[in-house]
Amino acid sequence: IQADIHPGTDPGSQRYDVDVDLTAARIKDLLPGWQKPAGKPARASFSWDPSDKGAGGTLDNLVVDSAPVLLRGTVTLGADNRLRKAIMDQISLSPGDDFQGVFEPSGNGWKVFVRGNRLDARPMLSLLQKRAKGSAAAGSSTYGSINADIRLGKVLGFNDETLTDLGLMLDSKGTTIRKLDLSG
Repeated sequence: IQADIHPGTDPGSQRYDVDVDLTAARIKDLLPGWQKPAGKPARASFSWDPSDKGAGGTLDNLVVDSAPVLLRGTVTLGADNRLRKAIMDQISLSPGDDFQGVFEPSGNGWKVFVRGNRLDARPMLSLLQKRAKGSAAAGSSTYGSINADIRLGKVLGFNDETLTDLGLMLDSKGTTIRKLDLSG
């Protein structure tokens, strides 16, 4: 992996412009369905504003491009360099995807807020199926909590199935669903 890091253009600023060539990296399921073999072109660029202690900070103007995956937004990291919040203005995990979202860790899980026009859900469904089979085989029942508010105009599934006007409100802890409101 090769990275170019340059001080920001504003005098006295603590910002750094970062461009990372991810071509040599192998990426597997970092995002649902994202399988990038080493050698396939990919880049990440952002403007980094570190915290006072040199750890964490904000990654503004983030762009991750590894066709068909494309992400644009802002990521905030805590002093421990862990994700505090990701605000994605553009998310494309499959060709034709058109949605945006906010993602925040919450205790042992995630808060998810998604809005958009179109999502190809097949990569996510495949990943969920793999994980469910792996958990069943290993006898594992460890799941985090999810609090999700999702609204999408069109969701594509397997066998040419399409769901329009998806509305999903989910509040779960582990394998217990506390609240589920699904419409479409």
